[in-house]
Amino acid sequence: MGKTHSHSVERVVDEEAMQKLREDREADRKAVEAQRSEDAKRHAEQMEFFQEQLASASSQHRDQVEEQRQAQQEQYDRQDQLRRDDMNRQDAQHDKAMQMFQEQSAAQMQSLQAQHARDMEEFRRQNAESIQQHSESIAALMQELHDIKEEPFDPADPDRLMRKQGENFTKFCDAAKEYLRDVPKMKTTSIAVLGPSGVGKSTIINAFAGRKVTEVDVVECTQLISMVHASPEYDMYDVPGSRDERADFYNIDNLHKLKSLHCIMVVYTDRFEHVLNVAKLLRSINLPHIFVRNKCNFARDEEGLKRGFAIEQASAGEVPLVYLGYAETEGAVPQHTDRLKGTLKVILEASGALAHGGA
Repeated sequence: MGKTHSHSVERVVDEEAMQKLREDREADRKAVEAQRSEDAKRHAEQMEFFQEQLASASSQHRDQVEEQRQAQQEQYDRQDQLRRDDMNRQDAQHDKAMQMFQEQSAAQMQSLQAQHARDMEEFRRQNAESIQQHSESIAALMQELHDIKEEPFDPADPDRLMRKQGENFTKFCDAAKEYLRDVPKMKTTSIAVLGPSGVGKSTIINAFAGRKVTEVDVVECTQLISMVHASPEYDMYDVPGSRDERADFYNIDNLHKLKSLHCIMVVYTDRFEHVLNVAKLLRSINLPHIFVRNKCNFARDEEGLKRGFAIEQASAGEVPLVYLGYAETEGAVPQHTDRLKGTLKVILEASGALAHGGA
């Protein structure tokens, strides 16, 4: 993995509520415009009447009719200007209300994040001893993993390295299950994309956001779990990964952050057995997840992908699996993204996570 990439996250406010404010204001504007149109029609009829009066009036009455016409015109102009001024004031009030709503929404989300930070501080304070024990356990397992890799190859037992690594990771998962049980969840519905560089996490994040929020390959160079998109529906995080997925989680802070999330999309493009290793950890800490095979070329190999899906779904068991298409151009939404969103919603509803967010 590369060095940490720092970036800010633009929080998207409740677009549905914002749209309601815009629609209400537009309805008010249409009502005022309709009234102005009706008044203009009546005024035109009055002006036409005065023109007829002027045409038939005697010379001694013509000045009187003209004065009445001018007075009517001035009154109409004043009333119309007052109505336009009032509309401008209402527009300014609407803009101010929209800005205030955005600020309040952002402040509310920041408050929820701050509350989670306090919850985590309290968790660490109350569980300082067990966290220390867990950290020591991780350190011991990391040393054991290092020693295993340093052992010379034994032709009589060629699978020894993989077997020992698997045993090491099993002990790691058992410890995580014990020590992460009470980690507090995020206050807002929080989902993450997990996977190594090159699997297309940025494309998925942008597709979920409905717009470009991360450059392709930007999230691939982070070493820590970080928020990359925020909205009323859910916050999105990037969970880094290398090609040795198991070793990526031997970090106490990342484990706490991982456990605090509500659902993980485990993204890969090949070698499904690697994501099964990650799933072992996610199952051990009772964290809902979805397998996502990205960059599938359905046009070129639809039948092969159907067979592959059946095999991998059988291996995945009850964990949902979604195949996403290949995004041909920057900004393109991969095929079956809606299917992934629907699957995610089902999982979040089943786990009760949507109660945490604005969905």
